[in-house]
Amino acid sequence: MKLQALPALAALFLLACQTQEIINLEKEERFVLGIGALEDELDLFQRNGLAPAQDTHLYLQEGMFYILNGPRAKVLEFTSFGDLLRMIFNPDLNPPPITLKDNQTTGMVSTKVAVPFPFHSTGRFVVTPTRDLYIQDRQIRPQSRLVGNNLDESVILRFDRRGEYQDYIGREGVAGSPFNLIHGLYTDDRSGLHVVTRSLTTVSVYSYLRSGDLIYQRDFPIDSMPLPQEYAGLSVQVIFEKAVVDWSSPWVYLYLTYVSSVLDAGSRAQTGIQVLSSWVHTIDLETAQVLDSFQVPRVISQERDGEITRVYERPLELLGLTRGRDFCFLGLERPGLFRVLFTDTRGEVTEQRGLSIDLEEMKFYRFSLASNGTLAALLGDGQRVRAVWWRTDRLLGLFNATPGF
Repeated sequence: MKLQALPALAALFLLACQTQEIINLEKEERFVLGIGALEDELDLFQRNGLAPAQDTHLYLQEGMFYILNGPRAKVLEFTSFGDLLRMIFNPDLNPPPITLKDNQTTGMVSTKVAVPFPFHSTGRFVVTPTRDLYIQDRQIRPQSRLVGNNLDESVILRFDRRGEYQDYIGREGVAGSPFNLIHGLYTDDRSGLHVVTRSLTTVSVYSYLRSGDLIYQRDFPIDSMPLPQEYAGLSVQVIFEKAVVDWSSPWVYLYLTYVSSVLDAGSRAQTGIQVLSSWVHTIDLETAQVLDSFQVPRVISQERDGEITRVYERPLELLGLTRGRDFCFLGLERPGLFRVLFTDTRGEVTEQRGLSIDLEEMKFYRFSLASNGTLAALLGDGQRVRAVWWRTDRLLGLFNATPGF
C-alpha cells in the first residue's frame, strides 16, 4: 500500500531555548518512599549489574498516586499525602504486609487493604474514573503462539475499586484470546478500556465498554499511515511513536515521526537517517477517517561531552491528553531541565514551562499526566523515591474540574 497524503499544515518549527526564556514551574513534594520489598517501598534498581526485567509505572488519578512496581508484581494506591490505602500483590514475590489488612483472611472490613493475586509478569496499567484497575499481565502459556513476530501472551486483568479480581479481557472481550505486544492502555469518561497493540507491520486499537464488550477494533498498517502532502512521492519512512485515545469521543491520536535515508554521495549506500518532522493525526475509530493533523514542535537539546557541548534537535515525547483535549509534550533540553508544552488539537501552543530536576534524582524517573492536566513524577536517587507533582492544571484552568485536588 502507498502512504496516504494529507495537506501540509505548518512548517517545521523549533523551541529554541536561547530565543525565549521559559519560566520554571514549582515542584511540590508529596511523599517519599524507600527502596526495598516492604509494602511502602519500591524495588527499582539493578542487582548484579542487571536492570529489573519488569518496569515501574505511575498513574495519577483524582489526586491519588497509583504505582505499579513490576519487579515485585504489586500495585500500590497512595493519597497525595503518602497514605497507603490499597495494595494488590503477588505473595510469592513480597513479604507479608504489616500495615495493611487482608480482608479475605481476617474477615474484617478495613479501609486499608492488601489483596494477594498471582500475577505472572505485569506490564502497563490504567485506573478508571470509578477507581477500577486494568492491569496487563503477560500470561506465558504453552498455547501461546507467534503472530507477526510478536508472542501472543498478554491479557488485561480487571479489578474493582476494592482491589477484588473481576475477570480478564482479551482481544474479543471478556475471557478473550491474548493480545499481541501491548503499546498502551487507556480509559475514558465511561470507565471503558482501550488497548493499543503493535506488530512489525500494524498498529491496532481495541475499544471496550466497561462491561468488557468489544465495540471497535481498528488496524492501521504502518505502510498506510497518513503522510503530509510535502512528502508525497518521496522515499519517506514512518516511525510509530504513540497512540492516545480521546476521553469522550471515539477518536485515536496517532503520533508519527517521518524520516528519510541519508546516502553516501559516492556509493549511494545508506549511512543513516534524517528526521524530517513529527505529526499528530486525529482518526475517527468509527469510520477510520483522518479528521485533523498538526505538526509537533521540536526542542533544542544540549549534551556536554568533556569540553564539547553537542546540540541536538529532538522531537518531544507525547505524555498524554487531558479531558479538555490539551496535548502534553515533554522534552529534555539538558540534564536536569525538561520543557513541558501544551497544545490544543490544532497544534497551537497554549502553555510551556520548564521543569527542573536534580541530576541525582534522574537515576530513575517516570512521569504521568492526570486527566485534569496535573503532571506528576516519581524521582529516584538510588536511596529513596520522591513522589512529586507540578500544578500544570492551574495553567490550563482545569484544577477545579477534578475532585481530590
